Amino acid sequence: MSRTLLSTAKVAKIVRKMLKETYPETKFSVRRFKYPGGSSLYIKWMDGPTNDEAKAKVSHFEGVDFITTNRSYSEAMLRAAAEKEAAKFGMATPEILTSTYDGGSAYIKRQTHQSNDCGSRWTLEAHIRRVIEGRDY
Repeated sequence: MSRTLLSTAKVAKIVRKMLKETYPETKFSVRRFKYPGGSSLYIKWMDGPTNDEAKAKVSHFEGVDFITTNRSYSEAMLRAAAEKEAAKFGMATPEILTSTYDGGSAYIKRQTHQSNDCGSRWTLEAHIRRVIEGRDY
């Protein structure tokens, strides 16, 4: 059985189509890069599937050397997760800010005081990140 190596452009096209069919409610940006000796894909989206879910869908493609995924979060999604986790630990909800330079993704303002301790090995911010990335404790 012979194998056909696809060009980076064809792989990008297939990845776009597959992601759109698998996650129709999420808008993905798929960019391809060529450099001497290889090529890569950069996939970016907001909310939608976790990084692990998206990587599982695209990691098996040949024809590119690297596939990088980058999930950002809307303010609404991050705020909902922050409020839920803060309430769980009896803490104040951390401040949610919106970036002005990367498409408006939201992020948690860094906490610099000890009240950010959740009584475990993780900070409140780490608990929130684990929830939105679908990771178990």
